[in-house]
Amino acid sequence: MMSKRFKQILITLLIFILIGLAVFAFWWIFLRNLVWTDDAYVHGNRLLIQAQVPGIAAAYFVDDNDYVEKGQLLVTLDTTQYQLRVDEELYTLAKMAQDLKNLQESTAALRFLLQEQKQGVVRANYDYNNRRALEPLLAVPTEDVEHAKIALDIAKERVEQTKATIRANEALLGVGPLEENPTLLAQRERAKSAYVDLLRCHIYAPTSGYIAKRNVQLGEWIDPQFQLMSIVPEDQMWIEANFKETKLRYVRIGQPVKITIDQYGDDVEFKGVIQGIQMGSGSAFALLPAQNATGNWIKIVQRVPTRIQLTDDLIKEYPLRIGLSAFVSVDVSDQEGPRLRPPESPQVVAATDIYPVDFDEFDEELNLIVTNRLNYPHERN
Repeated sequence: MMSKRFKQILITLLIFILIGLAVFAFWWIFLRNLVWTDDAYVHGNRLLIQAQVPGIAAAYFVDDNDYVEKGQLLVTLDTTQYQLRVDEELYTLAKMAQDLKNLQESTAALRFLLQEQKQGVVRANYDYNNRRALEPLLAVPTEDVEHAKIALDIAKERVEQTKATIRANEALLGVGPLEENPTLLAQRERAKSAYVDLLRCHIYAPTSGYIAKRNVQLGEWIDPQFQLMSIVPEDQMWIEANFKETKLRYVRIGQPVKITIDQYGDDVEFKGVIQGIQMGSGSAFALLPAQNATGNWIKIVQRVPTRIQLTDDLIKEYPLRIGLSAFVSVDVSDQEGPRLRPPESPQVVAATDIYPVDFDEFDEELNLIVTNRLNYPHERN
């Protein structure tokens, strides 16, 4: 018969064997195909709002944590100097158009003058030839012949000067309509550039989202490099999990992921998929990467950032915030997916349409200025 002590040892051994089998079964069924980490955080797009032109902050219309719609006015800069520049460019355009019209009319007058001067050359040449023919007969003094020759040369010189002036004026006027004169078109572009700078004094939201880190203050001088505020779109969030390199052996693109956020606890479980694995460890992209080829080398297991795309709508009910801590577990049972994202056709990842300027109304104003200046002399006559 077995002793009582032997039975106790046997029972204890069986208990440990059963516990081991249970642990193994639990691992085999539930944990074998899971890779997890608590080194994971919420990431998202953070749009830095900056001015495109320098100026003094005249007003701001939002504050931290406010929700803004795409195209909503955020900040205005003082427009005084930019409005003055627009007015100056418009005045220059009007004056340039008037100068071109005056030049056109003076050129037309010069053409009439040229015809008269050519007739003067004919008369002077006739007088000179007559006096030169009478000179051998002593019918006219030699001085009259010389004076006639000088008058002929002066008449010819006037014709050449008038021709040169007409050619110079025609070069300035161009070959097409005055409205298409290159100098006039260049001035129109300068006026439009000044108009764009004036519009840039009003800063709008490029997308919808929540305001964070408002830095702008009234009366502050704003440079284009100055960060006025940030906009965080609530629907552009993802999880960045920093897996140890030893755990990435079976991780593939497209594998399902379960995510819990510390803020909401284990009761709220988000779903996602592996979207991509960064082409380098975190230390490789650090500001001062490690130089393992120098000094005493100690091997450290590296962590590789892995992007996880959220695939459910829980974010609408449980909004996320950049920087929140998360726990992620990846189901690696399906390893048919690629290790790297396959090449894709070029496509727009993000875009906004608030920056293009509609020049239709301003072009009408420019056309009116040019037309009035070019037609003014005719109306006056």
